Amino acid sequence: MELIKDAEGLEPVSPTGHYFNSKVMLVSVLAMWEFEIPIDDLQTTSLIKDVFLPINPRFSSIMVVGKKGGRKWKKVEVNVENHVHFPCFSSPMGTSSPSENDGLLKSYISQIAMQPYPEGQPLWEIHIIQCPTSEAQGTLIFKLHHALGDGYSLVGALLSCLQRAHDPSLPVKPGDSQFSDPLKFVHKAHEVIKRKRSSFSVVLTGKPLEIMKKCRNAEAVAKHISRTLRNSSMVISNVMGPMEKLSLGNHPVKSLYFTSLGIMIFSYAGNLRVAVRAEQGFIDSELYTRSLLDAFDMILHDACGKQ
Repeated sequence: MELIKDAEGLEPVSPTGHYFNSKVMLVSVLAMWEFEIPIDDLQTTSLIKDVFLPINPRFSSIMVVGKKGGRKWKKVEVNVENHVHFPCFSSPMGTSSPSENDGLLKSYISQIAMQPYPEGQPLWEIHIIQCPTSEAQGTLIFKLHHALGDGYSLVGALLSCLQRAHDPSLPVKPGDSQFSDPLKFVHKAHEVIKRKRSSFSVVLTGKPLEIMKKCRNAEAVAKHISRTLRNSSMVISNVMGPMEKLSLGNHPVKSLYFTSLGIMIFSYAGNLRVAVRAEQGFIDSELYTRSLLDAFDMILHDACGKQ
């Protein structure tokens, strides 16, 4: 990381940004956009320069260290070509089929999720998969370092790059829940989550971490957070996405979802996607998927029976 003598006027990196960009932790948010039509002619460079970069100055900044050891965001010139990747999938027999590309795409996502970011350039990447899968004609993957912002703000930033497919002049808005869950255990889970969010646990957790950082350093806090995450059964995040269909550069988005730590639940245009990030080989992914679908069917059946 670059060491600079004069860091006056530069935006400081948040404590969370310190922890998530350390020797023991590399946390990214991955956004997967699946398109209805091929994306061979997607004007990537102009979309990045004119739409993506202006959203947040951190997208055009690198993390540097001041003379007192504090980390800051320093504005730099962005070379778009260094951030955009065009992987090509193929099977041993040659060109792979859409169903074969499904497995290749999953492997590729797992691979890039664990790769460190290149030194000396802003902490984001775009991966454009022009090979069709069983779900889409093309897939675009955003990889954003969690130091750039929290999950909700990064999701909002990426959604602001999109337009309504039927009327681009109208703003994109997250969906509103108009229905209550009829199941008792769903209500109970909602109550528990709401109670925990409004409790003093956030304050009581944050203060010791702040003291630990002052008495030791940010790396020690990162190690503590890393151990806590490794000892957690699961981490769940959920975001209600737009209800209307969206597009990027006149390319309709068929589906979109996000993944970061643990389980990420995201809705788009009336569909719900559940993305799970777990240690490779830790769970049987096919069995987990079947069990999840069975659980949703049971909830739907019970919900419809009580209407």
